[in-house]
Amino acid sequence: MLKFIKHKANNIGLPPGTLLQKEKIFEKVKIDVVRYNLENYSEEEVSSIEECIDFSDDKVTWIEIDGIHDIEMIKRLSDPPFKIHFLTLEDIANCGQRVKLEEYDEYLFIVLNIFNFDDGRILNDQFSMIISKNYIISFQEKETGILNPIYQRLKRKSGKIRNMKADYLAYAIIDTVVDNYFIVLNRFREKIEDIEEAIFDEFKNVKIQEIYELKRELILLRKSLEPLKDLINTILKGDVDHITDDTIIYYKDVYDHVIRVIDTLEIFRDMLTANYEMYLSSLNYRTSEIMKFLTRMATIFIPLTFIAGIYGMNFQNMPETKWEFGYIMFWIIIVLSAGTIVYYFKRKKWW
Repeated sequence: MLKFIKHKANNIGLPPGTLLQKEKIFEKVKIDVVRYNLENYSEEEVSSIEECIDFSDDKVTWIEIDGIHDIEMIKRLSDPPFKIHFLTLEDIANCGQRVKLEEYDEYLFIVLNIFNFDDGRILNDQFSMIISKNYIISFQEKETGILNPIYQRLKRKSGKIRNMKADYLAYAIIDTVVDNYFIVLNRFREKIEDIEEAIFDEFKNVKIQEIYELKRELILLRKSLEPLKDLINTILKGDVDHITDDTIIYYKDVYDHVIRVIDTLEIFRDMLTANYEMYLSSLNYRTSEIMKFLTRMATIFIPLTFIAGIYGMNFQNMPETKWEFGYIMFWIIIVLSAGTIVYYFKRKKWW
C-alpha cells in the first residue's frame, strides 16, 4: 500500500503515457514465446520484442515478459504490428495500478495482482495482460513461476486449452492467478492459527503489531479482489468483444472462486478481530489475577506488619519485651493471624 502511494507521488505533474524507470529486480528481461495449436507446440526464449513478430491465424502466440524495467523495450510495443496504446504501456511500466479491464479496438487490457506469502508477509506484484485475436502478451514484475501449470497443460495437450483460441488462454491465466490466492489464504490461516495458539499459551511470542499487520494485509487483499469480481462480472455480461461466447461460460467458475476467496477473507477478518479481543481479554485476566494475588498477600501481611510495628517501638514500659516467652509468643500470634486469614479466604473461595 505504501509502495502504491509512493508510485503515485512520483507520477505527479507528468504527462499521460509517461513511462517511469522501474528498479531492476534482475539484470535481463526474460521473454518467452509460446506458439501452439491442436497439433503443434513450440516454446523459445528470445532476446527482443522484434523476434516475437510472427503471428499466424492458425496458431495462438503467448508472449510472457518477466521484468518491466526495460522502458525502451516496452515502448517498442507501440509500433506495428502490436500498436499498443501509450496509456496501456504507462499502466504496464508504472506498477501500482488497480485491478481493471480496459477495451481497445485491437485488444483487451487486464491488470491483476499476484500475491505471494514470504517470511510471514504478503508480497504484491502487478500482472498485466494484453489479449488480442490470436496472441496474448503478459507482463510480470519478476519471474514467479505461477504460470508454470499452464505451460505443462499446453505441453501435454491437457484439457481444451490446445483446441481453443487466445481468449481461453486468457481465462486459464486468470484462473491460475485466482487459484494462487487459495495458497496464500492457506498460509494466512496458518499464521492466524499460530497467533491463537500463542494467545492460549500464555502470550508466548505474541505481539499486538502482528495482528495489526495481518489485518492491514487483509485490507490489501480485499481491495484487490473487489474490482476483480467486477472485472469478471463484466466479462460474464458478454459485453467484451475479445472474449467469445464459447469461453465466457468458463469465467463463471473463476467468479465462484473469487467469491470464495472474498468470503474466506471475511472469515479471517472476523477471526483476527476475535483474536485481538481475546488477546485483550486474556491480558486483562492476567492483570486481574496478578492484582488479586498481590491483594491477598497484602491482606495477610498488613496485620503482621501492624504487630511487628507495635513491638518495634522503643517505649521503656512494655512488659512483653521482658517476658521470657515473649519472642515465641510473637511468632505464634503471627502464624495464627496469617493462618486465620488464609483459612477465611479459602472458605470464601477467594483463593
